[in-house]
Amino acid sequence: MNEIDDYEFYMPFPPTVNSYYVKTRNGVFISKAGRLFREKAIQEINEQMPAVNLDFRLLVSIVLYPPDKRKRDVDNYMKALLDAITHSRFIDDDSQIDQLFIYRGEIVNGGLVKVEISEAGPVIPCYLPLWGDAGTKNRGKGIGGFYSLSTPRCPYYYP
Repeated sequence: MNEIDDYEFYMPFPPTVNSYYVKTRNGVFISKAGRLFREKAIQEINEQMPAVNLDFRLLVSIVLYPPDKRKRDVDNYMKALLDAITHSRFIDDDSQIDQLFIYRGEIVNGGLVKVEISEAGPVIPCYLPLWGDAGTKNRGKGIGGFYSLSTPRCPYYYP
């Protein structure tokens, strides 16, 4: 496999998913603030990463540097960010992202987002924990009706 470069660029601070959309009687649309953010973000990405288009599985690390001390749910910013990265054609589709890490940075005047993108690591195999107590009448049954790996009904049964 060829060595794949890591990419780093900066974007303006996005609107939350709560203000990214506006609901009207004609449907749900991207708000004016959302459209302005997208336009500015696309311009920033294309200036920093001209003619780059990634078409492989991705690991994306995002650091949100908020503009002020308000309480923020960092996950509420991902829709606008990932849509802008996709619309800039830096990536083909945000379904390419296998690993996504979100960090809160320090307060920066005006807000800022740092994005680092690299090739995704391997797919993580599924190993279910052994739930339940084999010595009771619920033998093989685990918490909330889940089954242990020793139960043939488990989709990840390993004899």
